[in-house]
Amino acid sequence: MRLLLGLVCVVLASRVWAIAAPELPSQAEWLHAMHAGQTLSLPSKVMRTRILFTNVAWSPDTNPDGHWATPAELLRKGSGDLLDLVTAYYFTLRGMGVPPGDMRMFFGRIRTLDEPVPHIMLALRGPGNTTYFVDPLRDTAMTDETPSEFRPTLALNETGTWRTGALTDMSVWSSSGNDPDNVPRWLGVCYSTLGMMGLLQPVASPVNFAEIETDPPAAGTARAKKLKAKTRSKPKAKSGVATRATTKIR
Repeated sequence: MRLLLGLVCVVLASRVWAIAAPELPSQAEWLHAMHAGQTLSLPSKVMRTRILFTNVAWSPDTNPDGHWATPAELLRKGSGDLLDLVTAYYFTLRGMGVPPGDMRMFFGRIRTLDEPVPHIMLALRGPGNTTYFVDPLRDTAMTDETPSEFRPTLALNETGTWRTGALTDMSVWSSSGNDPDNVPRWLGVCYSTLGMMGLLQPVASPVNFAEIETDPPAAGTARAKKLKAKTRSKPKAKSGVATRATTKIR
């Protein structure tokens, strides 16, 4: 009898947990939300993005040398740290139509009562070149007030990286930055996520002009077909994500 009662309690507890457990969007729902959000204003896109990930279980220990999760991995796992959340914000807004040139992920430290601790936030450029900041640790969806307690050291998006010491550093927005190949784990996340979102497009391979001069396409249909086959496209990010990943930030 006790065994039977114990089994009943276990079944009831599991059902209660299933009802009370917070739900996260599936990958299909996430992709649909991005498509539906393309016509929204920037504040509405940010609000919709934060709602999508509001039930992610918070893990406060961000390990910059650990695994860099894609948004799809975050949704499957149901939990993540600050790096995972800001990454998910970035690509969700990207899917809603915010161009990479208007987004930067800032890495640095934030002052606390004890000592500065690692922190990450997302910055967006809106109408009138106004900079907005999105911080998962704050209840406000986004703000145009520059957080005075945060000191960045690095900014990046899928097209560049910038060494910086202030959120007000305009060179982060006015220059193309360094090649992001010095953050190989970030490039891996970019290719995986942009590919899943359908934001990779084919670009033509380099053409051997010396070969064309010696045997131009006008020489015949067969030659033209041969050249066409040689210049078949290969996938590359629409936004120009770098294809090399050789060195690391020290």
